[in-house]
Formats: sequence, C-alpha cells, structure tokens
Amino acid sequence: MLPLLKLADRFAPAGMTDPLRVQRQRAAVVQSWIGVMFTALFGGLYFVMGSPWSGAAILLITAGLLVTPPALRRGYSRIQIGNGLIAMTWLATFVVAVRSGGFSSPSLVWSFLLPLCTYSACNQQSAVAWSVLSGLQVAGFYVADVAGVHFAQDFSPSLLSILRISGYLGVILAVVAVLLVVESARLAAAEGLSRSNRALERERLLADMHDGIGSQLLGLVVQARIGTLEQPRLLLELETCIDDLRLIVGSRDAEESSLEQCLADLRARMVPRCEALGMELDWTVTVAQSPAWTPEVVLQLLRCAQEMLTNAVRHGRAQKLELLLFDCEDGTDHVELAVQDNGCGLPPDGPPHIGRGLSSLRARARRLGGRFQLVGTAPGARASLRFPRPTCAPL
Repeated sequence: MLPLLKLADRFAPAGMTDPLRVQRQRAAVVQSWIGVMFTALFGGLYFVMGSPWSGAAILLITAGLLVTPPALRRGYSRIQIGNGLIAMTWLATFVVAVRSGGFSSPSLVWSFLLPLCTYSACNQQSAVAWSVLSGLQVAGFYVADVAGVHFAQDFSPSLLSILRISGYLGVILAVVAVLLVVESARLAAAEGLSRSNRALERERLLADMHDGIGSQLLGLVVQARIGTLEQPRLLLELETCIDDLRLIVGSRDAEESSLEQCLADLRARMVPRCEALGMELDWTVTVAQSPAWTPEVVLQLLRCAQEMLTNAVRHGRAQKLELLLFDCEDGTDHVELAVQDNGCGLPPDGPPHIGRGLSSLRARARRLGGRFQLVGTAPGARASLRFPRPTCAPL
C-alpha cells in the first residue's frame, strides 16, 4: 500500500490545496492502480480459461484505469472519470455473467463492490446511483434464472469453482484496500480541519489583541508621553486591558463552558469594581442556551457587556447598574443584551462621544447581525444590543 501512496503523490494535481480534495484525488489514484493489478490478472485468467469475450471486457477496464492517473493530473473531473470507470466495470460484469452462467456467475460478486468504490472516489450521489444499478443487474439475472433463461457457459465446473474462490478473495482484498484509502482520507481531512481551526483561532486572538489591548496600550503610551495621563485614569485603563485579556483567553474555553459561566466570570470581575465606587450591580440572565453560542459569538457578547458596563461606571455617576440578557418575546427570535443605570443620563443634544467605545459597540453589533442603541431613561441611560439568536450552521 505504501508504494502505491507514494506513486499517487506523483499524480497529485499541481496547485490543489484543499486537504479533502487532495485526499480524494489520492484515493482515486491508489484505487486505479489497485484496479489495474486485479483487472489485468483476471482478464488474463479469463482469456486463458477459454472466455475471450470476458477477458476482453475486463481488459477494457484495465485500459481505462491506466489512463486515469494522467487524466487526474491534467485536471479532469474525478467524479466524471470515476463514474465512467464504474460504468465500464458494470458493463464488464454483465458481459462476464452472460458468458459464465448468468445468476450463478462468480462475477456478480463484484456488483457489491461498485458502490463502495464509487463513494470513496466520487461522491454520495454517484454511490447511490450505482447501488441502484448494481442491484438492478443482480435482480435482472435472478429473474432471468427463475424464468429459465439459459446463458452461455465458457468454463468447466472446476474452473468456475476456482474463479468463484478467487473472486471472493479478490473482493475481500479490494474492500480492505478501499477502506484503508478511505480511512487515510478521513484522517487527513480531520487533520486539515484541525490545522485550519488552529489557524483561525490564532488569527482571531491576534486581531483581538491588536484591535483591543494593542490600541488601548498605544493610547496610554501617547498620553503618558505628552503628560496628560493622570494616575486614576491610568489605573482604570490598565484594568480595562486586563479585562480584555481575560476575555480573549477565557473565550477559548467557551466550547466547554456555558454562556452563563462566561458571564459569571465577567460579573465576578465587575462586582468588586462597582462596590469600590459605591454602586450596586444587579445581574439577570434568562437567555436559553444553544450549541450555536460559539467562542466568536461569546467573545463579541462579552466585549459588548464589558464595554457597556465600563461606560456606565465611568460616565453614568449612578448608584445602581443592571445587566440583562434575555430572549425577546416579540416573535422575532432575537436576543437582547442591555445595561441600564439610574445616573445622570444623556445630555439634551444626544449621546456623548465616549472615545471609541460607542463605535466599537456598533461594529460588534453588526458582526452579530444586530444593532446597538443608547437612549436616556430619566433617570439614567440604557445601552442595548439586539441581535438574532445564533443558529447552528447546516452540515
């Protein structure tokens, strides 16, 4: 098997990078060489044993298999090539069965191998189609046998026994070879997916650190150099950077932790800060859980909650804050995250410009497919993020 796999790599199409496509192409090449060995052997045996029609039909498959690797190398469709070869095999099975006893022919055992080969090298639709056609072929010979139709018999009983045994052994070996190739493709696809997920996770972490913590620290450096950074503000900004870093690291465990657990971690960090400023923090989370709360969704949600709470603490001058996360009951299947306070509220001319916080909240709302809103509530203000409930992507 290993020499065949090395040989298959020589026929891998140049420029192909998708791991699953590469492995399917590799499987098709390996199967073609396995098929060449088996069909050439059986074609020669049928010729020697006195059935030239059967031998010619089988050797026709050998010819098709020989041109398969170069055709794949040149970029021809693997699915079209595979279906063409299966059609030739199906026809050869029919010819051999007609010349060797019909329903009692040992060649019909190959009908059960066609769907498996088609699935491993082509796709599910092709496998289903050839399963039906193979079943019709076997059923047709059975009906003909029941009806008393007599087929030619090019072989003696002893030769038929040899062919039957060799056919069974050949099918077993071919099934094992196909399963090995399929398993190799499955493992390679899983590894490729794992590498892709790790790369996406690294990109996400780098982007969050660059856009969040990096920008905040750069702003602190600039203010420190020009002498406009006071110690209370420095401490507050550093605490915000630490919170951002905790969110980034904590979001990686979102697949193992529930959304409530992630929010509980945020609450545990915010409560001491609010108490130190004489504020009361209420926390109400009633949203229904779903497997679709991916690490990316959770991170965006936690960042929004942290930003809204931080803005209320900094600018609201309130005695009480309240965070709510709940399912909207208006029939839209939306979720709302809100932070409201009883502080000074908003100025008459509209929401103030709070650094880059509001623009960041609006951008994150867009990523979630929703919208952010900040309104006065007399007293206080309410910041809310409304977005569609995340749903699992279709398989």
